[in-house]
Amino acid sequence: MSKAVLFTGTFQYGVVADFIQGIAHALGECGYQVQQINLSDKAALQQQLSEDTFRDVQLVFSVNALGADLLPYFPKLRQVPFYSLLLDHPLHSLLRFFGTPLRLLCVDQAHVAFARAVGMQAEFCPHALNTSSVNPTMSPETDKQGILFPASFFSADKAKAIIDKHFPQAWQWLNNPAVRTISDFLYQLGFMQAGRTPLLELNKNTITILCHCDFYLRATGRDRLLQQFADAGLALQVIGNGWEQAKQLPQHQYLPAVPFPDLLQMMQKVRYVLHHSPGFDAGLHERLLYPVAAGAQVLAEPTPYLEQMFSRHGAVRFFSHAGALQAELATCSDDDYRSQLLRSQELIRQQHSWHTRLQPWLSPRETSLV
Repeated sequence: MSKAVLFTGTFQYGVVADFIQGIAHALGECGYQVQQINLSDKAALQQQLSEDTFRDVQLVFSVNALGADLLPYFPKLRQVPFYSLLLDHPLHSLLRFFGTPLRLLCVDQAHVAFARAVGMQAEFCPHALNTSSVNPTMSPETDKQGILFPASFFSADKAKAIIDKHFPQAWQWLNNPAVRTISDFLYQLGFMQAGRTPLLELNKNTITILCHCDFYLRATGRDRLLQQFADAGLALQVIGNGWEQAKQLPQHQYLPAVPFPDLLQMMQKVRYVLHHSPGFDAGLHERLLYPVAAGAQVLAEPTPYLEQMFSRHGAVRFFSHAGALQAELATCSDDDYRSQLLRSQELIRQQHSWHTRLQPWLSPRETSLV
């Protein structure tokens, strides 16, 4: 049996542990014996990391470029395929992977373009989930109520202060309504444009500033949605890290973050989950998959990629403005709601498991050629 090493760690969001479990299961299904190494467990690393650890390894996998710092010390890691799934825009882990031979798997096609523009090997690999998360025995539709909005809080004021101080020229693009995501912003700066030299040279300081531009765009996008839903008379249960710092609207209920299994249980009990994309307009985020798997329909702003993937199945409802949603949600019968969910859950089982998603890169036939 082929051997694979899966680097793990301690993560801010509990859902990543579920990703790791799904990736490990996919590796096993593809014929690998998997050794997981937790890089945050410093006490155990001295015993786990040696040349013998990697002697018979045919493949290495991680998320967010974990393990890239080991490449100079263990030659074997440079001799086998080393894949890392980036769960966010490459900017946020660029200092880990830049200049390494890592093969990046990106959850958005614009992320792929950026990673390639900075000289990395990168391919498109949208988010997926464990098929064991799909819950065909849903709560009765008559018992499901409310709209859950799982999202972390970002402070627009805090990001604005940093941008004002270090890159005030950014506002000529950030204030453009057409610039909705960090990918839009980077394109305006000249990244991902053939024959054009970007306006910023990437280094530790500029990467930090660009990340704050990303945080600003996420913050203003979420604030806009919260105000839209309040104005439309659609109350939200807002849950996630940091909302105690927010200017809270009285129409909504604000809840602290909970462990990921508890969040899944909350998704099972609500009728809808509102999704705000963190800039993944040409890709897929897990908050579109897990609610449907748990038995709740998703409300999301449309992108061509998402509409092509989900519009025929119905459990992801697209809206351009919250004001148009109230009548649509009120006229959805329980029978339609359930049939749409079941069709979408079957789509997830068939097309969005980690095994299906990662199989092109985990084939032992490919790794045996190295």
